[in-house]
Amino acid sequence: MTVNVKKGTQYQYFGSPHNTDDRDNSAVVSMPECGGYGMLAVKDGFKPLKIVYEPLDETNVYNYPNPFSGSTTIRFSLDMRQKVKISIMDINGNPVWLKILEESRTYRGINTLLWEGINDRGNPVSNGVYILRITAGEKTAVKKIVIIR
Repeated sequence: MTVNVKKGTQYQYFGSPHNTDDRDNSAVVSMPECGGYGMLAVKDGFKPLKIVYEPLDETNVYNYPNPFSGSTTIRFSLDMRQKVKISIMDINGNPVWLKILEESRTYRGINTLLWEGINDRGNPVSNGVYILRITAGEKTAVKKIVIIR
């Protein structure tokens, strides 16, 4: 069984995970003592748990809502604290917005950042499709963001 770790709720080591999804045999569980988000690999029975963090990958990078009209939350996962460059470009590849998060501002596990649909000058961007690019170390993930105002 794999358990998604989400900060905020408690997990009882001696009990069963809650919110189990029988379709993929997983459960969403929070463990504040983990200091962040990640994955718990649970073996049969009640053996010790191992925390496994996912590295940056296109499968764990997305924004929500998408499309959006006011602001959107950018979500990405890291397997270690590291410097992250988040850039948003228009469909022609022209830079629109850039945010650099130093290692001290990222976490192992799931990280989120709010983008309010503005450019680097603080002006709202127009409707359309934008490219989200996140780079952490040697890994880069690219996704599309749609703004409909």
